[in-house]
Amino acid sequence: MKRSSSGASWERIAEIYLRERGLDIVQRNFRTRRGEVDLIAKHRHDLVFVEVRARSNPRYVSAIASDDRRKQARLVSTAAAFLGKYYGGASQPMTRFDVITIDEVSDPEGFRLRWLRNAFDATGLQLA
Repeated sequence: MKRSSSGASWERIAEIYLRERGLDIVQRNFRTRRGEVDLIAKHRHDLVFVEVRARSNPRYVSAIASDDRRKQARLVSTAAAFLGKYYGGASQPMTRFDVITIDEVSDPEGFRLRWLRNAFDATGLQLA
């Protein structure tokens, strides 16, 4: 399976998982020149920016370890662009940054999914 189609498949699994837990997906793959947010969802009163990290080869770093500060900074910057575009003149919703990690494993399900709520702090998130 090609990497891009594999990534889309993992994102779809993450989306289903979040929907089953009461989140409403408002946008998929929001892109700017700064970066991309895989999923944007509403959860109660929060706007949730979700990064999906998947790893299929156990010889490489785990999915959670692959989400470094540089990637987090890009996600925050892209989230700020989203807020500027859709909430520029209005009061901004509370935001949080979640990470869904998916590691392929050899158990019957074939993967291990973890949902890390408030995975990192984005203090000082400002509109672009």
